[in-house]
Amino acid sequence: MLGGTTTATYVIGCYNNMDGVTVSSNFYGLIGLGIEVSAYPAGTPIYSPPTSGAYYLAQSHYLVKNGSTLTLCQMVSQRNPTAAVRFMIPFSTTYVVAGGFDYEDFTEPAEYGWGAYDTQANAVSGT
Repeated sequence: MLGGTTTATYVIGCYNNMDGVTVSSNFYGLIGLGIEVSAYPAGTPIYSPPTSGAYYLAQSHYLVKNGSTLTLCQMVSQRNPTAAVRFMIPFSTTYVVAGGFDYEDFTEPAEYGWGAYDTQANAVSGT
């Protein structure tokens, strides 16, 4: 999913809210991620905080846990470079809401927040 030339140096799972959903009688855990990288293919959206020397994937990724299987998924519709999914929670019985901070205009990440939602079925399938 991250590509053959991507090297992750640090990954953190969301720590504010981790939750799960039930789709077609199957329970799926949802874990948002923030990913620091040291190597990545050309054209990969990345963000490097000024003077940090660190590079982060500027697209949101998350894990879907189905039993003992973990599947890495990427949020496909994003207006601004976003990263570090801080929460993923069900909304009603149909949707999943996710959110975190973004890197709009390459400012400090804590200054901006983002939110997104999709159907639970799309969230667990990664589409």
